[in-house]
Amino acid sequence: MPWWTDPDSLTPPVTTERLLNALTALFKQDLRQIGPGQWAAAVWHHPVRLSVHDDGALLHVESLYGAAVVTDADPLRAHIQATNAGHWLSSIRLVPTDTGRRILASSWTPLMIGAEEEQLRSTLGTVIGSTVGPLNDLAEERGLPAADPVDDAAAAAAAWEAFETGLARYEAGRARYEAALARAGSEGDRPRGQSAGKEV
Repeated sequence: MPWWTDPDSLTPPVTTERLLNALTALFKQDLRQIGPGQWAAAVWHHPVRLSVHDDGALLHVESLYGAAVVTDADPLRAHIQATNAGHWLSSIRLVPTDTGRRILASSWTPLMIGAEEEQLRSTLGTVIGSTVGPLNDLAEERGLPAADPVDDAAAAAAAWEAFETGLARYEAGRARYEAALARAGSEGDRPRGQSAGKEV
């Protein structure tokens, strides 16, 4: 009898171990741990970051559009909004780094009610496909430069490290600019040769 028609069955809880086993089988590759509760993998040539919360009860999936950097964000805004409107499981946004804005897709999946093995694999496949897939749709519609392929967990881990480094440098530069602006505020002077970045 299938699990969903058996009134006496108990849906097994989703744990970090079960999630990792299911993801490893789904990706057909070993995941690379990149932080507490975080693992990297390559999906459809894109780097994916999987963040597991509450021992598997909540999964955060993120994917970057390769190593491409977007410096002119205005033409992309309408396309990103249209893409987001057509994908209810995930959303895309632009994230500022020290070299320009990066295209980031993300989704959140609650798993606290538990799941059978087949159900878990199916859910993960749908969620990850719905997170990574819109990046390809956006790239085709906008004619974005081809991204450097990311084909294994080690390359994905390196891509996320580079992204976090660029993000940290941007935030540090913005903090320095805002501090200089505050110091000059009383005199009505704007620091020369600097511009304040902002997230889109």
